[in-house]
Amino acid sequence: MSVRFFDCAVCGTSVCDAGDYVSCDCGREWCDYECASVDGFEEQEDYYDEEDEEYYECEEGSTCKYCRKEDFEDSELLEFAIEMYGTTRETLIQEYKEKLMDE
Repeated sequence: MSVRFFDCAVCGTSVCDAGDYVSCDCGREWCDYECASVDGFEEQEDYYDEEDEEYYECEEGSTCKYCRKEDFEDSELLEFAIEMYGTTRETLIQEYKEKLMDE
């Protein structure tokens, strides 16, 4: 059995998947619940209602603000802005270089 290392989506800490960590159904991973809460992580769990004597299964699973489409990655926003302003990444790079030279 092999182990995998990944960086926490919030703080960048290197985490081993053989230890404790938090993950969302969408695949995002964090080193702990404190970092997961920054990304709006909510854990949905099945539960037993003692009053109704019924067992309820959660249909949605664990979610974060990214998979609920409440926030977006910077790369997604950049792609949207480039399309919205009718430009290209290469044009933005050139314009940014020119701005830096003027400073």
